[in-house]
Amino acid sequence: MRAFLAGTVCATAVLGLVAPAAAADRCGKGPQHPGRAENLIVDVRATKTTCRTARQVAGRYRDRSSRTPLGFTCRSTPGEAEATVRCKRGARVVTFRLIVF
Repeated sequence: MRAFLAGTVCATAVLGLVAPAAAADRCGKGPQHPGRAENLIVDVRATKTTCRTARQVAGRYRDRSSRTPLGFTCRSTPGEAEATVRCKRGARVVTFRLIVF
């Protein structure tokens, strides 16, 4: 009985250490400039941070040409008419697409 109980406790402890990856929250569009359509921020996602912070990071990345908005380090992957941007600060991750017209 003790061996069974010890095995169950060990299995539970091991399984408890393996947690699924955090799902990204879909935050919608980023801040837009009224009356202007260039450089739209779309498909903003937040992992281990709030949508408000994610939209702020995206807006500052675009508006201030900052590669470190709010302490996040950002890298972009350019495409034909858009760039996919990933910003990270520790375990916090913000991703978005920047569409250029």
